Amino acid sequence: MTSPGILNNQDKKEQEPLKRRAREIKDEYEPGAKTLLQFEEEERETIAREIHDDLSQPLTAIKINLSGLLRLKFYSAKRFWGDFRHEVDDLEIKCGAK
Repeated sequence: MTSPGILNNQDKKEQEPLKRRAREIKDEYEPGAKTLLQFEEEERETIAREIHDDLSQPLTAIKINLSGLLRLKFYSAKRFWGDFRHEVDDLEIKCGAK
């Protein structure tokens, strides 16, 4: 009988088929796992790009409207204020705030 943690030759021989099978399983499933992780990362990047694109346009419109508002007289500013409110409402809807 051997001490715990020490393997004799018989134990090592019995473990070889198990180790070989573990390597076979790893070799079989590892490429799929890597592909899945790569797909997930690509999907995250796509979602981040879409969020950025969806928010960029309304924010740019708001910036333009505010710039125009500063240059206009009061009666024209009122129309721009309505456009500005519309852009903010759209942005809130896209962000799920409304």
